[in-house]
Amino acid sequence: MKNKPFTKRNGHTTGKKVKCHHCGKFTYSPYRHTTVPPHNMYMDPKPYVKKAEKTNRVDLIGNLKVTVNNYCNVECWQEVRSRK
Repeated sequence: MKNKPFTKRNGHTTGKKVKCHHCGKFTYSPYRHTTVPPHNMYMDPKPYVKKAEKTNRVDLIGNLKVTVNNYCNVECWQEVRSRK
């Protein structure tokens, strides 16, 4: 029973607790905001190969790096956005 992830009876919320990037509260179902850098359309893109090994967006390097921030809910994220 130790280290068993939280599960509600209806099955909607499962997984680990995640800390909010803004207020520091913990939640089981966070709002994830992904920031993707702009892509130059004249840059030579890699051709798509169906059976090739895929990489997670978080694991990309250089100017393709993606940042993922967890927030407790949409209101918390909007509060951060309004401050900028």
